[in-house]
Amino acid sequence: MKTEEKRRMMTNSQVAAYNVAAIERSGLVRPRGPLQLLDLHTLTAGCGDACTVDGIHYNNATYDAALQQLLQVGVRCATCLCHSRVAALG
Repeated sequence: MKTEEKRRMMTNSQVAAYNVAAIERSGLVRPRGPLQLLDLHTLTAGCGDACTVDGIHYNNATYDAALQQLLQVGVRCATCLCHSRVAALG
């Protein structure tokens, strides 16, 4: 976070409060909903300014890592669907 305003506003407690309000209570994210959370905040917690180009937007390496996570979830879901269809055919 490269600006003072961003550092002041994007504290861990603010992010946690947002996650509870917008994600956990929405019912849209697993385990209650159909969507999978791709949590870039947790993904980048250890690298600080090295993960961002301007304090707001992530760098390409961070987006690449997030895409890898997304693809892994998709492969797991596709595998589960395939196995459940095979089991249903019996």
